[in-house]
Amino acid sequence: MYDIPTILTAREILDKAFKKAEKIGYKGRKEDTIDRINSFSDTVSHTLRRYVKRFPSIERLSPFYREILEINVGRDALKKSLANLHWASEKAVSIAREEKRKIDDKNHSFIRKKVYGRISSVVKKADKDLKILAEAREILRNLPEMRIDAVDVVMAGYPNVGKSSIIRALSTAEPEIASYPFTTKKIIVGHSIEGEDVFQFIDTPGILDREPERRNDIEKEAMAALSYAADILVFVIDPSETCGYSLEKQEMLMKKIAKEFTVPIIVVETKADILKRKTENLKVSAITGEGMDALMDHIREISDTLRTPSDS
Repeated sequence: MYDIPTILTAREILDKAFKKAEKIGYKGRKEDTIDRINSFSDTVSHTLRRYVKRFPSIERLSPFYREILEINVGRDALKKSLANLHWASEKAVSIAREEKRKIDDKNHSFIRKKVYGRISSVVKKADKDLKILAEAREILRNLPEMRIDAVDVVMAGYPNVGKSSIIRALSTAEPEIASYPFTTKKIIVGHSIEGEDVFQFIDTPGILDREPERRNDIEKEAMAALSYAADILVFVIDPSETCGYSLEKQEMLMKKIAKEFTVPIIVVETKADILKRKTENLKVSAITGEGMDALMDHIREISDTLRTPSDS
């Protein structure tokens, strides 16, 4: 999704810089030493500068992506690491410029080693920042691409209630499935395009019935999706309880979610092919397709009410 280059470790960056410098012909002249110093410092500086330049602006990321980075890395830590790498890039050039002024015909070999040592020290100190950037890169690479022109419909509810099956039934193409970094959990994003209208369906990891302070990172990520990505929330209940959770617990979670979020909520009872209760909730079945058209119609109706006069 984001074209961020592979982040090398400090040792790998230095190895790369040494190899490039050593490829420059050397006949013992001062000019050869200067060329090697330039090559070494430029390789280090350009590599670090490229990382900073190619990393997307944190403030311009979607609120959902920013929250995911906050949970996994910490936005302040990421900003600090980017600033440190920018400083290290500039420092490599500064060290080379400073030491080259001292070169003469007798000391150039000593100066070259001194430059290598000083710049290597700077890069090694930045190794922690490189690791943070590498972690953030993997997080962004593994998140599914989300369209900014879409109406975001977030699916919520306990695990195994049928959220992802509903997305597959409503999406016009095979939904994108992406693993969350450092977990076995997945997020599914599917799209339905109807003329100029784009509906983006997001299936979050199942939210367990916990208080906010007891939620684990996966649950926090799911809540981030609800908080920042949802224009419409579809809460899915499995009345058959084949999901492994009682109907009472599912309805308790639904009430908590309804209090916590202000977006329009559609309550859906899934697996209608197994059990259908006499309630006002919409009944659907991903197996038979029952209720899917009605659900999509309801989503469209709510979407129309969300439009501002300038959008219509």
